[in-house]
Amino acid sequence: MFELESVVAEWRKQMRAAGIKSRETLDELESHLRERIEQLGLRLPVNEAFQIAASELGGGNRLKSEFAKVNGFASRTAHWLRSNRSIALMLVGLWFIARGFHEAHFPLLGYILGHPQLHYGGLIPWMALAALQIPIGIGLFSRQYFWRIAALLMATYKIYLSGSIVVSLTLGSAASPVGWALVFRCVDLAVYLWAAWVLTRSLRRDLTPPRNAAAR
Repeated sequence: MFELESVVAEWRKQMRAAGIKSRETLDELESHLRERIEQLGLRLPVNEAFQIAASELGGGNRLKSEFAKVNGFASRTAHWLRSNRSIALMLVGLWFIARGFHEAHFPLLGYILGHPQLHYGGLIPWMALAALQIPIGIGLFSRQYFWRIAALLMATYKIYLSGSIVVSLTLGSAASPVGWALVFRCVDLAVYLWAAWVLTRSLRRDLTPPRNAAAR
């Protein structure tokens, strides 16, 4: 009986034996192989679909030479950016730190100047919650699991908060112009949504084993 996973695992071994050692390259090739098998499998048996797909990709020696040709500076740079996913986490961390300082200084300024309207519903709770983004942002630079979970929870809360404010400003815009306040909150909401997406993908990669780990 034809077992696709076993055959694909053997195909990967053949690619490695031909000199393609990079796991990222093998994963990319396997992804193309599986996509082609899926397309051909709509009208052909799986074993025939595999044979045709593998033939279309070519042997390991040919693929190795082709990758060597295209792996110029731009390709190596793009590969490094894909591999070094911590860059996105660093950007999220910088955003948390910046927003923490920005949000915490308003209640503090209100307290110093004696303007209760700047307290945003109370100095201590607001400052504590806003300032909490600072250690979370710093912690993201370590990529530790705890800090990513904390950042995702904070991003979820900020999405809810910013989304609620955007809705309120939008509904109230007919009565009075809101101008930059609405624009700022929309940007705020968009960045926190992006941060939640980055954090979710990062956590999912840690929790989900590679698709072909069992086959290897």
